[in-house]
Amino acid sequence: MKLTEKAIAYFIENNEADCIEKIKDFENFHQKYFIAKHKPQPEKPESLLGQNGLHFIQMCLYRSYLLFDGYIDSINNNNELSGAVCIRAHFETTAATAYFSKKLRSYYDGKIDFEELDAFLERLLLGIKTKGELERAPDPVNVLTMIKSVDDQINEINNTGISGFMNTYDLLSEFCHPNSFGLQIAGDINKVGVVRYKPFEKPFNINLYFTKNFLMSSSAFMLFYLRVRNLLEAKEDLPIIIS
Repeated sequence: MKLTEKAIAYFIENNEADCIEKIKDFENFHQKYFIAKHKPQPEKPESLLGQNGLHFIQMCLYRSYLLFDGYIDSINNNNELSGAVCIRAHFETTAATAYFSKKLRSYYDGKIDFEELDAFLERLLLGIKTKGELERAPDPVNVLTMIKSVDDQINEINNTGISGFMNTYDLLSEFCHPNSFGLQIAGDINKVGVVRYKPFEKPFNINLYFTKNFLMSSSAFMLFYLRVRNLLEAKEDLPIIIS
């Protein structure tokens, strides 16, 4: 995925050239940690935590890449609404990775036992709300619980006590839903009641606030992905990775 020359020029003209480099770094991150295939060890290990945990974060990595690709397309195609939808979904993907990171660390710190961790991982991997014929499928983890886990762990690092990830997620949700904030992108009303709707072919513009939101999620995703992968590599039997 590549930013168009028009998009690159926009970032530079608005003194946001660092955004270009961060976007490139995030694409490189996905390429570096992508796994084409893995297979079980010849002898089954005592625990499948290494295999199942790696499987979970690799699926999150793939989902992250698709949402990243969608966000770049939204910039190139001058579509801030589709960009906001991709960013919000990326926040949720980052949150799922962070939630697993939190539970994994709790397990290694002796705060929860293996059965509890395994149940959480099962919900992350197999949880669904609309079960249909899958009556025995576990319930998913509430997305706001996962979003909160990002702020909890970030505050362990910087000790600010600010729920920045949750607050930003809530604002993105307002924009993605067809209520007041989400509808007002269609046009403006002046003081005398004249309504002007935006043309579909509007002048090129990048919503830099949304770009900063995306970079917030991307940096958090890399942090928690690596935290999980490093823990699993250090403490668990992993499957055989075939790059």
